[in-house]
Amino acid sequence: MGLEKLSRELLVDAKKESDSVIAKAVREAEAIIGAAEERKRKIVEDAKSTGHKMALREKNEKISAANLDAKQLIDEEKNAAIEKALAVVFSQLGELRGNKPYEKLLKSLAVEGIKELGKDSVVIVNSKDHGIAKKLFPNTSKEAENIAGGVIVATKDGLVRVDNSFEALFEQNKDSIKKSLFAELFGQEKTK
Repeated sequence: MGLEKLSRELLVDAKKESDSVIAKAVREAEAIIGAAEERKRKIVEDAKSTGHKMALREKNEKISAANLDAKQLIDEEKNAAIEKALAVVFSQLGELRGNKPYEKLLKSLAVEGIKELGKDSVVIVNSKDHGIAKKLFPNTSKEAENIAGGVIVATKDGLVRVDNSFEALFEQNKDSIKKSLFAELFGQEKTK
């Protein structure tokens, strides 16, 4: 009986030891699973955050690109409107012909050129202005120049010319005219 009792005690001790080892293994497994679950939760959270940040960044980039495209289209349309307005302004210059201010303008443009080149210089105008120029300046060329208006003053040999034609004056003052038109049409000065 002593052996049986000892055997039972050993079994009971082995059972306790076994239960203790199993309980410890279960606790360690639960800790490992808990840590893994925490890592998984953090990875998912980071992925969501990164995905959200990437989506937000991409959204902002698309909005910025769309804003730039819209600004470019608006600027192109404004520039097209300015170019059309310039064409209208230039075409209206020729409509001034036939009135006293136009005659005074021709005279002042010619005088300016004559001052630069001397009294022997020749005044050249288009065919429509030939009568006015001949009346104002005896040294008006018989040949007409293909210009919208204004005058070209040249030395007798034609080597030196002062171009006071509407085209030349318009080109020289184009930036200033554009700024004025921009302010008139859009209510602000063009910054470019």
